[in-house]
Amino acid sequence: PHLSRSTLFTMASLQVNDTPMSCNVVETAVIHSSTDIVWSLISNFNFSWWDLVDSVSFDNGGCAQSIGSHATFKFKDGLSWTVEIVEYSNIKKSITFEVIHCDPPLPFTSVIQTISLSKVTLSNETFIQWVSDFSNDATAEVMTDSSYKRLDAFKNLSSVCKDLQELSFRVNDIEARSRSNSCVSSPRSRSSSMADLGSPH
Repeated sequence: PHLSRSTLFTMASLQVNDTPMSCNVVETAVIHSSTDIVWSLISNFNFSWWDLVDSVSFDNGGCAQSIGSHATFKFKDGLSWTVEIVEYSNIKKSITFEVIHCDPPLPFTSVIQTISLSKVTLSNETFIQWVSDFSNDATAEVMTDSSYKRLDAFKNLSSVCKDLQELSFRVNDIEARSRSNSCVSSPRSRSSSMADLGSPH
């Protein structure tokens, strides 16, 4: 049968859409804490700072620093992910992991997540980027939901980092006062020491 140009175009579009392709969601934020503090929370990969996560556990003694390690995310809504560590760099402060299993099953073929940090040198703060690379069978609804959840995660992370930053300031202040006090003796102590030195006994 004769096919119009519009019909041929529609068929071609369907064929393209049937082939999994990549599309991504990119969310960024500035966390008002040092990169070292933020990375300490990201790199341990327990996501205890994210309100949606109940627990994260590694299988068979794996860890975030070991490429190929598997970890299980248990979310508070009952969702469970098994992820594989694909890339880790302590120098670049970046970690990439792929969701390889989900219960209940995901409504798309695949998703790879990358979280990376950069230092904001002017203010000693942290620029964070979270990229979610989805296969093209992920719907707009899925990607919008992902976007909102990443932004909420940044708020959770920022709150925890703020507490850690304030704690760090207090600890540093206490240590500084302790060092200062140890170097300064009281006048009475000094006079007593001098009297002891001058005693014939």
